[in-house]
Amino acid sequence: MLPLQNPDECRSANIITKPNHKIWELKNGEEMYDFLNKSFPQIPIDKIISPQEAQRFATSEGGSFPTPQYCCGFYSKLNHEKAFIVLLGDAIHSFPPDLGQGVNSALEDVCILNDALESNDNNLSNALEQYESLRLPDIKALIRLMQIGYPWQYNQAPIRKKLWSINVIFRLLLSKALPSILSPQAVFLIRNQKISYREILLREQRTTRILYVSILMLLLAFLAFRLRNLTM
Repeated sequence: MLPLQNPDECRSANIITKPNHKIWELKNGEEMYDFLNKSFPQIPIDKIISPQEAQRFATSEGGSFPTPQYCCGFYSKLNHEKAFIVLLGDAIHSFPPDLGQGVNSALEDVCILNDALESNDNNLSNALEQYESLRLPDIKALIRLMQIGYPWQYNQAPIRKKLWSINVIFRLLLSKALPSILSPQAVFLIRNQKISYREILLREQRTTRILYVSILMLLLAFLAFRLRNLTM
């Protein structure tokens, strides 16, 4: 539930579930009230949700998070007109709210487009070409970060979530011990507004390569040690 400054205003809330969850079987407001009261006994459901809203919620079909994806073309010229269609925000990069980068990345789109317009004296053709060339590498990195940053936070794959959590803790501890060599997982790096998405992904990939090579070297050293003992 999202907090509001005025406690008397209505609050918005999201219920995130799997497609086969029983909430999708509820047919009316009474069933919705019963479900919410059992799921959230600490919340006075009857006082904060009207019967009309409960009925609307029960009969709604809900929605789904988009698959992380991006558009390769950021602009298009209109036929017979000296005008362009320019894409920004969700129109060129769509993903779930897992890392909280929807608004941030959209504002970056606006800033880079504005810089491109200023540096090209508002020449749209040149500015939009520059905008796309500057922004596309970062958008590609952003979409990849959305795939690996925090993919299991809704418990859709409990075992994978546990393995991911172990990986995050392992990398965090190593990065604290060797900060000049290893970086923490992307979920921590992405909070730093001074680092671009592309740089975050490069650091993530570099750390992964270093860890793979280190593990391989340890395995080879162990095998060599075992073989040496067997031949002695």
